[in-house]
Amino acid sequence: VISQPFIGALADKINKRNFIILLLSMHLVWPILLNIIISNTSIIWIAVIIYGIASVSLYTVTLAYLGERVNVAELSIATSVFIIVFESGEFFGPIIVGSSMDYFGNIGFIYSLISFTFLSLLFGLIRTVYIKNKNGI
Repeated sequence: VISQPFIGALADKINKRNFIILLLSMHLVWPILLNIIISNTSIIWIAVIIYGIASVSLYTVTLAYLGERVNVAELSIATSVFIIVFESGEFFGPIIVGSSMDYFGNIGFIYSLISFTFLSLLFGLIRTVYIKNKNGI
C-alpha cells in the first residue's frame, strides 16, 4: 500500500505494458529467491517485499492499462470480464497448487507460482512481439 502512489506515478510516465511485464518478472524472481536461499532471513524479507510490491501493483497497473485500451462505452463490461478472469485464480489456484504440492512436496508451491507467472509472462511477451510485428514497428 505504501508503494502504490509511487507505482501509480511511475505507471503514468512509462509504457504500462512494459511495466506489467516488469511486475510479472518480479513475480518470477521472488519464488526463485525463496527456493534458492530459504534459510537466510534477510533474503526472505527481500523476496516478500518484492512480492508485495509486485502483486498489489499488478492489479492496479493492469486495470489502468485496460482503461487506456477500451473505450468508455465498453469499460464496465471489460472491467467485469477482467475481474472474473483475474479472480478465477482464487478458485483454480488452490486446486492446482495443492495438486502440485501433493506431487512435488512443499517445493510444489514454488513450482506452481513460477509456472503460473512464467506462462503469464510468456503470453504477454508473445503478444508484445505480435503487436509490434502487426504494426510494423
